[in-house]
Amino acid sequence: MPYGPVKVSGLRESVISGMNSDYYIVHDSVQSAEHSVEAIIPFLQYYDRDVQIISILVPYMPYERMRGISENLSDAIYKAVSANNLEWGKDFAVIISNDAVHYGDEEWGGNNYAPYGSDSSGYRLAVAHEHEIIDNCLTGNITAGKIKKFTEYTVSEENYRDYKWTWCGRYSVPFGLLTVLNLQKSFGENLSGYLLKYATSIDHPHVPVKDSGMGTTAPAYLRHWVGYAAIGYR
Repeated sequence: MPYGPVKVSGLRESVISGMNSDYYIVHDSVQSAEHSVEAIIPFLQYYDRDVQIISILVPYMPYERMRGISENLSDAIYKAVSANNLEWGKDFAVIISNDAVHYGDEEWGGNNYAPYGSDSSGYRLAVAHEHEIIDNCLTGNITAGKIKKFTEYTVSEENYRDYKWTWCGRYSVPFGLLTVLNLQKSFGENLSGYLLKYATSIDHPHVPVKDSGMGTTAPAYLRHWVGYAAIGYR
């Protein structure tokens, strides 16, 4: 990390102690390997060098199980922060890591993730589909119906482990939002979502970093690109 190792919040044990033991597992090696958490931390540390985190990884699971676990988790979080007089939005926040669609028909492990085609027309249609998901599910007031609709857009009805639309955060987004929805009730809040920015890995010039010695992490062209959706709730 550019600013050094991040501290794990002392509230972690309080949250864990409030959870049903069937709902979680402590797994250090998986946490260490998960790059989505690693990517967020420098941004948090840029604004607050003393920031502390509780990292929660969300594996694939059916929607109904998400509902049960998120209810337990939100209750555990509420009790832990209330006991320490912490204010939501000032002393702590919920951050959901995700990429949007992974699109294309090349270099996706032999999979074809380009239902609209992989030419410029297909790109425009795919981006329009992304905004449809965002507008219908992730902006405005948070509701259980919108969260369920997001899952219906992204997860196969036949098998919850399979993609319907290849949005990387198809589990972290609904699970995180269900947790926030439950926290709203406890805190008496009513948050609303705003699209801050949508971009893709091919809609802007790449950062010139070849002289740094860094390698290419992923190809970026019409037949292989990724979407990025930044949405804030307040």
